[in-house]
Amino acid sequence: MSKQRDSIARKMGEVGAAYAVTTKKTILPNDGFGASSKYHVHPDASYPHENAIQRFDTLAEVEAYLDAAIKAQAAPGQAQEIWQDYQDMADWHAQRARR
Repeated sequence: MSKQRDSIARKMGEVGAAYAVTTKKTILPNDGFGASSKYHVHPDASYPHENAIQRFDTLAEVEAYLDAAIKAQAAPGQAQEIWQDYQDMADWHAQRARR
């Protein structure tokens, strides 16, 4: 297992998240027609509801999401700001990837 995958597994344990179905990129039935392969993560493995699945193109994106989740759990009073910063960063990367 790579260092990055080990780090992701540790971070998932910290926040109670889990991969949905597989640790590999895949297309799940609810991804829709024409969807591309993605990493699928349940943010709350204690209640792995398919509507809550987060989808990521790269392991770096998975790790950034988990980093934000860890920070938000550690500072509940700042959680909204932490998630907004994460979303702003994710949006910036998505726009950059489209260029």
